[in-house]
Amino acid sequence: MSRQERILVIDDEEVVREVFHRLLKSEGYQAELCTSGEEGLRLIREREFDAVILDVMMNGIGGLATLNELRKMDSDIPVIMVTAYASLENAIECMKQGAFDYITKPFKNDEVMLAIQKAIEQRTLLRENKNLKSQLKGIYGFENIVGHS
Repeated sequence: MSRQERILVIDDEEVVREVFHRLLKSEGYQAELCTSGEEGLRLIREREFDAVILDVMMNGIGGLATLNELRKMDSDIPVIMVTAYASLENAIECMKQGAFDYITKPFKNDEVMLAIQKAIEQRTLLRENKNLKSQLKGIYGFENIVGHS
């Protein structure tokens, strides 16, 4: 099974990145891995991704700061936050900042894949919605209104 969806994994733990890479690849997704928020933001400026998996606690720019910058760059990209240090306050803050989902480590593969599937479905719907609005604006915009007085 080969998909075109591209997932960016931003996590400073090599073992976790490799687990995500193998899991996503086994499900047919294209996965790119990076070790820091700074590197992830650079990649998002250069390429388009369908979803992001982002660690909350990282060296350098942390997960929440990275999420905030991602939102400024692309407000529609779904970001799934992952953490080994889960707390209700942390989960609420991530969701307030625009995270699509919040998953605790160690995670279940099915849980991650369900979150990815739903994130990509949302991204696809948002793209279709914007495309349809653009088409409707072209058809029913003011320049196409003809009236008689």
